[in-house]
Amino acid sequence: MYMRLMNEMEDFEALRINPKRVEPWEDQRRAPATKNSWDLWIFDAVLDDGRHLTVNFSTKPFGKIRSGKDLPTIEMTVTDGGEVHHTVRSFDPVDCTYGEDGCSIGFDDCSAKGDLRTYEIEIPGDEDAASFTITNLTKPFRPGTGVFDFGHDARDYFGIVCPVTRGEISGTVTVDGETTEIHGLARHLHLWGNVPPTVWNHGLVAWQYADDATLIIMDLTSARSSGFVRYPMCFVQNSRGTVVFDSTFDAHCTSEIAKESDDAPTKVHYVFESPDGSTVTYDLEADGSVTPQNLDVAKAIGTTHGTVCEFDTQGDATLERPKREDRRSRRRERIMEARREQLSPDEPNNGAENDAVPDAKPETTETDASDDASKAAAGGNAAANETADEIYDPAGYGLSEKVTTSARGDGMCTFVLFGKTYHVEHSPQVQTEYLF
Repeated sequence: MYMRLMNEMEDFEALRINPKRVEPWEDQRRAPATKNSWDLWIFDAVLDDGRHLTVNFSTKPFGKIRSGKDLPTIEMTVTDGGEVHHTVRSFDPVDCTYGEDGCSIGFDDCSAKGDLRTYEIEIPGDEDAASFTITNLTKPFRPGTGVFDFGHDARDYFGIVCPVTRGEISGTVTVDGETTEIHGLARHLHLWGNVPPTVWNHGLVAWQYADDATLIIMDLTSARSSGFVRYPMCFVQNSRGTVVFDSTFDAHCTSEIAKESDDAPTKVHYVFESPDGSTVTYDLEADGSVTPQNLDVAKAIGTTHGTVCEFDTQGDATLERPKREDRRSRRRERIMEARREQLSPDEPNNGAENDAVPDAKPETTETDASDDASKAAAGGNAAANETADEIYDPAGYGLSEKVTTSARGDGMCTFVLFGKTYHVEHSPQVQTEYLF
């Protein structure tokens, strides 16, 4: 089976997705009401009182994903230490609505509405209920287009977008008739697709919050049918929500499992290195016991296996980045190197600069880089008659002085295993020295 993350410029154009930012419409329903097609909106929170709250709205449960019609469901889970309270509500499709231009879900008298900035969740009830608001504290994010292609031209796809990577939650939750006020940090994920989740062998998603940064690890490995292709991804946002590290493109990842159980790795060391000289080092360790939950829907979605582990973590993260002027120089160097590869050292540049790689475009806020990029990217410029040796000047691009930021804090991790084991031999999609 073919599989890749759609992150080329032509992919953005084909899917009509803005490469610069997440837009409200991306959180609306994305998959039709057909066999194997589904949408899942996840609202997940770590509360100040130590409890975890998860509310899922889905067009159909995974256990009935092969149904050709909608089977709307809301699942609410409250975890307090080792005690898990889980409730499920099912709805008639005729009583459910899905709006456009944002998250606008109505399941009878229950609703989830949001515009990337604020989300209002209402689940009325006497014994089990929830009413809360999530206010986004950063900016939405997605890896590439957010779409993994499991066919060709996204005929078979699995999508993910993170409308809220770090939000403030406040409101009330009712468990067994007892209502309490809640407050804490929350996230919101939207998943969709027309393939079952068993297209993945396993996946680890870790979230860590620090005072001035949010770190996200998504380490996904496809199933045997697509060759165990691995996508280890790391994203870091600063306090304003600006992405300061993104390993979606051209990053080198190494990882090492320091401690494990049969169901999940419980201590992992990651190193992500990007071409601009930035490096993220992250040590994740389970904080307490890790108890797997069997997915009772596993057989229904085509596998005899299926476990999920959700656990608290302690994490140490370090981000090393070249100083601003060094990052700008490295970016210029990559642009010039791309042109150098396209030109013969002894021949003039006869318009070959139009073939410069798409990801070589510099940030428009950096004047010097933009000026050089303009000369490198437009035919007919003054640079058009320069030779490759003349336009490539590596002088001054030596060792960069680094700026280091470190953070330690609490986090949360979800590990899902659909295959027999997470110890598999991966396809060389991303270079790694140790794979799991």
